[in-house]
Parts: sequence; C-alpha cells; structure tokens
Amino acid sequence: MPDLAIVAAAPATTTPYRLTVRRRHGRGVRRESETILVYASDEAELQEIIRAFPGRVDWWERAKLHECSACWMRAPWGPSWGWYGSYAEMEDGKPVVKLCSDACWSDAKRRGIIPPNASRDALDA
Repeated sequence: MPDLAIVAAAPATTTPYRLTVRRRHGRGVRRESETILVYASDEAELQEIIRAFPGRVDWWERAKLHECSACWMRAPWGPSWGWYGSYAEMEDGKPVVKLCSDACWSDAKRRGIIPPNASRDALDA
C-alpha cells in the first residue's frame, strides 16, 4: 500500500481529495506512485493544485469521510485509523466500529464499545 502524505490541514469549508502521483527516479527507469491527500474548496482550486504539483497525477477522487465511533470526528481514512469487527458482520450489514486514534481506541474499550481485550494488532498476532 502506498504511503499517505497529508499535504494540508482540513479547514471546515474544504473537500478532501486523494491524488495518485507518479514520480520518476534517476533517468526514469524506475517509477513509483504514491497517494497524497489534498484539500480544495472547489474543482477549480483542485485543478490549480494538480497543475502546480511536481510529478504526474495519474488520477484523483474525492476521499471518503469515515466517522469515528468514539469521538464522532469525520475524516478521510489515514494511518492512525483502525476498525473492530468481522468480515461476516460487515457482509450481514452490521455497522463496524471505526476508531481514529489510540486515544479513541482506549476510550472505546473504557466505554464498552469494544471488548477490553481487543487488540489493534489482532491480524498481526
């Protein structure tokens, strides 16, 4: 999975977009893509960002906003986010617990939203 670089903090009046950027290394033999999160107030501002961006933008899309189950913050999914549940529950249409930070993970355990013995690294264990 590509690294996620956050370019700017999100003011309330902006929309998050994910850009996939291709960068050249050396003589252009090896190419590498990364996903960048940018914020723009409208499509005209987004196009200005894309034109000024170093590297080639392969595609862009509006970033989906996720809602934290503990603090109710809405933001694009990032490296600090995690979820608790099972794929079977998701297929049955049950809501999945999404948490935006370690503090919210601890708070969710304290409030009983997730079990006290739940681990963020359950798949790695």
